[in-house]
Amino acid sequence: MKKSMTKRDLAKELAKRINISQAKALKAIQETFLIIEKCIKDDGRVVISRFGTFLLKERKPRIGRNPHTGAAVPIPARKTPYLKFSSNVKK
Repeated sequence: MKKSMTKRDLAKELAKRINISQAKALKAIQETFLIIEKCIKDDGRVVISRFGTFLLKERKPRIGRNPHTGAAVPIPARKTPYLKFSSNVKK
């Protein structure tokens, strides 16, 4: 199994591929993630062709259980971030 790729690893690879410094590559990646985060919060959807769609999914309210006591606990409705991969990535 391959190791996980961190932001720093991603920056090293980006810097190598487009011939820029690792610091600039890391800054570009961090800013990209911040832009995606802001867009998801504002619009609820970011589409990146050939990769996937970031969106907010609405979760309905439901009843959960306290594992210690077994008592019913209401869980409120909420929005959760979700990434739906494109068919290219799935292959």
